[in-house]
Amino acid sequence: MRNLAMSITPGSHAVKTFSGRAIGVLCFSIAVSLTSSAWALQVRGTTYFEQVPVLTNAYTSNFSATYSYATYFFEVAIPQNSGEPLGGLAITIPLGIKTAAYTLPNAGNIKVTDNTGQPIAFQMALQERTVQLTFSQPVAPGQKITVQFYPMSNPHMGGIFQFGISALPAGSEPHAQFLGFGQLTFYQSARG
Repeated sequence: MRNLAMSITPGSHAVKTFSGRAIGVLCFSIAVSLTSSAWALQVRGTTYFEQVPVLTNAYTSNFSATYSYATYFFEVAIPQNSGEPLGGLAITIPLGIKTAAYTLPNAGNIKVTDNTGQPIAFQMALQERTVQLTFSQPVAPGQKITVQFYPMSNPHMGGIFQFGISALPAGSEPHAQFLGFGQLTFYQSARG
């Protein structure tokens, strides 16, 4: 940088002389280093995760095809360095999966709990085959939650069924981050 000059006087520490432009660059660099995580989390009003939550497990209480009244579990961990709490989840249900009442889940078929098993309050919206859960209180980084759907009617045919899971950070305009597929495998019983 040609506007930066340094002079050293004998017996003293280095004294730096900066031009106006160099001071501006230095101040900007300090501001960026102090607030870069905040900038990375909110852009033009949209909130993002710094470190994305992780879908850690998906499983069912019964993997037999045609079984009714099964419980489906989806576990999500929010990293300590997520930068934002978890504001909600969106779970897309594959074709062939229904509740025991032969409809998609409603709020009465869903339970959300934290690492200690305490319930987490939420509001639910259903758009086509996607269940959108918005938590009344965002879930803090470092926590793990479990979403349960019950009662569910397993598909009539065996196979692999993939539930698309997306996480939403807290905020009025969250950017949904796809976490992957919660895969459940159901088996057709062999009949003689």
